[in-house]
Amino acid sequence: MKARLSRDFLQRELVRQRPALLYGLALSVIALSATTFMLVDLASVHGGLPTTNVIKLIKDYSFLLEVRYGKAMIKYDESRRAKEVVRRTKKVKKGLVTKEKEPEEVEELDVAWLMAYPFTGSSVALRNIQNLTGFSQGTNYGHVVDSKRGFIPHVYNSIPVNADSPNGPYKYNIDMPLPSSGYILVKTHCSGHCIDYGTDECTLSDYVNPLINVREYMIGCASGTKWEYGREVEVHHNPYKSKKAVILARHPAMVISARFLNEVEGRPNPLQQKWGREGILEWCATYDDRQGSKRLMNFYVEEAKAMVKDDGVLCHAEIYRIVNFYNQAYKLMKFMGDPLLVTRFEDYDLDFDNTLNSMAGFLELRLKESRRADVPYQRYGDPDLFTTEEVTKMLKFFNIFAIKETKALFADYS
Repeated sequence: MKARLSRDFLQRELVRQRPALLYGLALSVIALSATTFMLVDLASVHGGLPTTNVIKLIKDYSFLLEVRYGKAMIKYDESRRAKEVVRRTKKVKKGLVTKEKEPEEVEELDVAWLMAYPFTGSSVALRNIQNLTGFSQGTNYGHVVDSKRGFIPHVYNSIPVNADSPNGPYKYNIDMPLPSSGYILVKTHCSGHCIDYGTDECTLSDYVNPLINVREYMIGCASGTKWEYGREVEVHHNPYKSKKAVILARHPAMVISARFLNEVEGRPNPLQQKWGREGILEWCATYDDRQGSKRLMNFYVEEAKAMVKDDGVLCHAEIYRIVNFYNQAYKLMKFMGDPLLVTRFEDYDLDFDNTLNSMAGFLELRLKESRRADVPYQRYGDPDLFTTEEVTKMLKFFNIFAIKETKALFADYS
């Protein structure tokens, strides 16, 4: 009798778990029989079939399987919930249950990451889309909200864009509704960009690990903050729920100048009274002379080390962060297999209408005809803080580390 009960229980469990088991079986078949295709994918990530670094190949293969599994489970969950809605609807129509007893089905918004290094203009990108569609976009950093009165930090409790994801992403503009269709653009700075002041807030591993390990970088893309009951909390959500991505770039020299201006404006420090060229030269020298920057040079190739020593590349530690941020963005998107749009901050000046139309089309959002006029925005950064020779050296240093996709994206700056 006990054996019969065990068999009945097993049969019920097999029926109940059949979809998940089928997914697991399919993934196992993929893992065992499609290794060649996986290696081809990895070859596209690395720019050629890996031949020497076997350990890295194995790690990348493992990560590729992890990403495929994560994406598959998201699709399975969406399919399961869709079928549940159909099942409940049929029950209501047949009179088996009343509509009032059924839980309300809240449709999830599809997420598209806006992958942008700090000070590349991600806020401008979000505000332009918001102003031209009438809908709020999203952010991983819910402790700050946009509003008719400007940016407001540490006041409003963060509002998730999807009810089942309390850890983000969050609504960006509190005065605008969320879109009811299309994709919501979510601001993320991923990771690898913090400045090492020699404190626990930013250590070498905090910025090096994401810049050399794609999995760590991905975790950063799904991490952020929320403001809840009077305190700021670090949060993490499921990265596999992202279905598209926009990579936003800007001239590296302008990014550095904008970061410098933010430093001297926002925090009391010895450089507070030193603006302009004198200030940024001292800021770069201090940045590159920190212990963390010196240790970072252990990760430079010999050509890059020689440039720092012989040519005096300014803010080389920041340039290393910028170029590897975009290298990792491209590599991650190849692993994820999601549709990708690339754009540059300068495109808003060169061709505002086409830039916005392209982004809105990619997000499947409709622009309001009455709002197609140019939207004014702040161009943070000073193009005259560096000489042409200094910028040329920066870009040459940048290209030493850049993979082919990153080189192509930044080619017009050379």
